[in-house]
Amino acid sequence: EVLGGGSGNGIDVTRFADDAAPSRADAREQFGLPADATVIGFVGRFTRDKGIADLVEVFTSMLREQPHVWLLLVGQFEDGDPVPPGVRATIEQDDRIVTVPWLDHPGVAYRAMDLLAFPSYREGLPNVPLEAQLCGVPVAGYAATGTVDAVAPGSALVPVGDVHALSNEIVVQVADGIGRSSSERQETTWVVENFDRNRLWAELVDRYRKSRQAALAHWRLGQLALRQLGDPGLSDKMISERLARAEEHLAAAEERLAAIVSSADDADSDRSVDRVFLPVPLLPADACYRQGLVEVQRLRWLIVANGVVETWDKALESGKPEARVEAMKLLGALG
Repeated sequence: EVLGGGSGNGIDVTRFADDAAPSRADAREQFGLPADATVIGFVGRFTRDKGIADLVEVFTSMLREQPHVWLLLVGQFEDGDPVPPGVRATIEQDDRIVTVPWLDHPGVAYRAMDLLAFPSYREGLPNVPLEAQLCGVPVAGYAATGTVDAVAPGSALVPVGDVHALSNEIVVQVADGIGRSSSERQETTWVVENFDRNRLWAELVDRYRKSRQAALAHWRLGQLALRQLGDPGLSDKMISERLARAEEHLAAAEERLAAIVSSADDADSDRSVDRVFLPVPLLPADACYRQGLVEVQRLRWLIVANGVVETWDKALESGKPEARVEAMKLLGALG
């Protein structure tokens, strides 16, 4: 099951709100960009895998002759997977290619852009296109795995590695005029609806709650079967103890996740929440939940191993009304 748009932790949409970033004019002044320029931006590592060499090729072959077009590149070169020396030289020497090291808040860079170029060859689920679209910046790039899920439907994505198609798309957007305010862009709304971290956390809590209900229904189904039919291998006390453990674990998971979501309203919650939320396998709530499921599976295995389910099915077929009513009630909870 995929929650929201598929992001592991969602996006803090308030961080990129219009009132949380400088104006377009101030952002361009900060980076030394002309106020009336058409700015194509890039945010990421300067490596082959990120496709920056393809973007530079598009710029030098098709856009360099248009004096109003500039490149704003945010990131740094890396020794691993380096770009060709000629590409690096062009980036460092061209007077219309502005390079900026990593920023604490990339919103200022997005505010200066008219278009984000994202020609990455492979991704997980990238945040950069999501952040850009939140700032009202359209995206053109490669339809790589991961990228296709982080860009609004109808956006300009072309086959991976097709520099000619990428060039055509960017040139067309430059010619058509690509700057629009965030309030006019459907991409902004799409990102908020699918990747707002508060919505994602709420969905996750709801999913845990539903899983907990289903898990406990499994327990009660087995408990009812064993108590109605009797089984020498499992006492009522043993069943009750295991049911109590499962309820405790799953309730703790639900409480912990609810606390994480509510903490999103705190001014300093961004870093503290990320520390406990991002490493999902280590999340206390997740550990509680998984332990609860272990307990559930343990009892289900014991029930099946002792043939109780089959015996109970036969009892239901025999027409005992009280058993049938209880069975349907519990099976309905599982659905």
